[in-house]
Amino acid sequence: MNDSGRVAFVTPRLGTPGGSADNSALYSIRDAGLFWVHARRGDTPPFTSTTFNGLFPPTINDQPPAAVAFFTSHGSGSAPVTVYTSRLGVLSPVAWLSRLAPDASDGDGINGSLSIFSYAGTGDPPALRPNASEIMFYSHMSGTTNGLDRRRRRVPRVARRVSRTSRAAISRARAVAPTRSSRRRPCTTPTASPRSSRGSSRCRARVR
Repeated sequence: MNDSGRVAFVTPRLGTPGGSADNSALYSIRDAGLFWVHARRGDTPPFTSTTFNGLFPPTINDQPPAAVAFFTSHGSGSAPVTVYTSRLGVLSPVAWLSRLAPDASDGDGINGSLSIFSYAGTGDPPALRPNASEIMFYSHMSGTTNGLDRRRRRVPRVARRVSRTSRAAISRARAVAPTRSSRRRPCTTPTASPRSSRGSSRCRARVR
């Protein structure tokens, strides 16, 4: 529901001409009895020859009039494959599986194409900017090079570093870490002689 009280939702329909082929739809409503139909199962969306199958939970923003964004599956498939927006009666495809990533040709090694709309099938809708038809969504990529390899080379180093450092060692390091006040004070070690190796090392640690 947006700030004006308009609610967007997917609902099953009974008694449709096509039976299970057109028995769900995506609506929004603000005033009682005045439904806006955004998409129906079995309809053919623009720029494709296939039909809507699954309609996933939508999100709605505060534009006047509001925009609605949602994932859909097509034909006989059940997995989400396309992201659409609907506003003023116009359906617009935003992204679809196998589409090249927007940064595929920018030369930084992060390229490839959209492969899976992660979490969409479990009910997480795309995010809409509150007052504009701008969408954010999460997707796995396929066919990427370089970018993922660089990240994979960095991770093992961090893991090895953490595994070799125990919590006790971290606590000891924090206990002797110098503070601004300790740097200004003379080094005094009441439990050890300044001439002993233990005492001098503690002094050095405290005044660095």
